[in-house]
Formats: sequence, structure tokens, C-alpha cells
Amino acid sequence: MNSFHIKGFTLVEVLLTSSILLVFSGMAFQFFISQHKEYERSQQITEVQDRVRTVIDLLALDIQSAGSRGVPIKQADPIVNPFTGTDGINNADQFAVCYFDPYDTSNPAVLTNSSYGILNDPVTSVPTLYRQNVIRTANSNCKATPDVTDTTKRLPLASGIMAMNIRYLCNVLTDSSVPCETLTPAQKSVSIRIKLLGRSLGFIRDYTDTNLNYSLAIKSGEAAQSITTVTGYYYYMLEKSITR
Repeated sequence: MNSFHIKGFTLVEVLLTSSILLVFSGMAFQFFISQHKEYERSQQITEVQDRVRTVIDLLALDIQSAGSRGVPIKQADPIVNPFTGTDGINNADQFAVCYFDPYDTSNPAVLTNSSYGILNDPVTSVPTLYRQNVIRTANSNCKATPDVTDTTKRLPLASGIMAMNIRYLCNVLTDSSVPCETLTPAQKSVSIRIKLLGRSLGFIRDYTDTNLNYSLAIKSGEAAQSITTVTGYYYYMLEKSITR
């Protein structure tokens, strides 16, 4: 009777193979973790950049509409307080615009009075840009100052907007921190420069912003205004000049 002897792996061979597999598995795991972190980081960076660009474009559109009496003209008299603003504390400037909605043909005498300002979200405490719309029925009813304090009327436009600084160039080439229309004597804001600073909404692991202190000053010689960053968040600052 023939007997067959099947030779198996020795203990040393099994341990050596297991060690090699363990090393390669660890390398693959580390590679996956690093790629996942990079993906999360790129997603956060792209999101905050898109958010800030979208917000500043929306602000520009409303600013350019300030004082519009519609097409065709809905009322002959100019709008009172078409553009107002306040130089806010901690880079939180506010402004309001008033105009006839060109698309609202059913209510020819109705004006849109929109205010913009940054407040902390009451739930998350994250700085949020709010928009508060109020319908006006006469040219003289547009508010003389921005107002985003009415919790029943204001809506969050974008979270993570840390600061908004605005400068106004008047028609007599005066530079102002408040709308030229509110100066004495009244002038016209021919150009408006907005600087927004946005922050990622989520925490980014192992990320440190290299720019620890963002300057919000627009005008040369303007009083120092800055935002100190928090480790683990991505910040993006954008400036835009709007001609009226």
C-alpha cells in the first residue's frame, strides 16, 4: 500500500507571509485614509469658494437694482432711501436696497426693501448672512437704515460668512464707509466694493490655515480690520467692485 506525504507550510513561512500581508494592508489603509482626507479637504474648499462667489454675485445683483423704478417706470417720483447702510462692528457691515420688482406686473406700486447683515445663528452660533425682505407700498416707506432683527421675516442667505466690509465711492470721488446717499449733502454711490470672508462649515482634520490673520480693509489707510482664523477650518476671501 502506497502512502502519500503532503508537505504543508512551516510555521516560519506562515508567519513571514502574514507579516508581509499585514505590512501591505497597513500601507493600503494609510493610503486610503490620506486620500479620503484629501477628498474631504478639497470638497470643503470647493464648497466655501462656491458659496462666497454665489453670495457676492447675489449682493451685486440687488445693489445694481437699488432705486430702480421698474421697466416700464411704475412711479414717476424717485425712491426715497434707495440705498442705505451702516458701518458695522467687527467687520459686520449692513446695507439695504429698495426697488420696484420689474417682474411683478400685478402690483405696480409694490416695492421690495431688502436688508442684509451678519448675525450669529441662534442654534449653531455660526456667523450667518441674513436677508430680510419687507414689502413697501410707497416710495417714502423704504427704511432709512438696514434691519435684519425681525426673526419672522429674515431668512438665512448663507452660513459661515464671517465678515462683510463695504466701501462706497461717491460721484464727487469721496470715499465713504456708508452709502453716499446717506451723507450730507446727499451724493450718489457710483461704485461699491464688497469684501466677503467665508469659512468652511465642517471641520477639516489635520488642516491649518497658513494665513492666520485676514485683513478686511479695502481702502489704503483704512482702520485695521481683521479676522483671526481657527485651526481646522478653511477660509476664503473675495472682493468685488460693483458699478451702479
